[in-house]
Amino acid sequence: MSIDVKVPVLAESIADAQLLEWKRQPGEAVKRDEILIEIETDKVVLEVPAPQDGVLQEIVKGNGEMVVSDEVIARVDANAAPVEIPQQAAVVDSVQSSPAEAAPASTPTSEGAQRLSPAVRKLITDHQLNPDAITGTGKDGRIIKGDVIAYIDKQSTSPPPPPAPALAPAPATPAAPVKA
Repeated sequence: MSIDVKVPVLAESIADAQLLEWKRQPGEAVKRDEILIEIETDKVVLEVPAPQDGVLQEIVKGNGEMVVSDEVIARVDANAAPVEIPQQAAVVDSVQSSPAEAAPASTPTSEGAQRLSPAVRKLITDHQLNPDAITGTGKDGRIIKGDVIAYIDKQSTSPPPPPAPALAPAPATPAAPVKA
């Protein structure tokens, strides 16, 4: 019996969310209430648990994809036994995005890169900002929406740098005193 794993109902003010990283791959055994994936909105990070003991049969939406309330993101087979699947074969045919397509261009791609919420990522992209230049005040130093807005305000209100000092003309050599 196949059971759908769905995005939890999001708050009325939240239109969509982003899937972070799957904790299990197709063919792996899962226990009821075991966290399968975290979903990030511009306000919170939600954990999506397995609805039943069984085997993760299919991942419908891959890492980094945007989803909406009540959308099916995976399926769990309650009657199946776990199967050993090589890592390369774990990607489901229905999930076509590559990691390069899933990562927005504005998000830093270095290993130590911060995770940015969708709202923060949009602000950074819209204003063409470098996230490494913004100091995060959120949990574990994460950049929050207020940090980006404060950075933008600071950039727009800071006075332009002073012009380079002009070279003073060289003092003239004193003329010989004139005798009258």
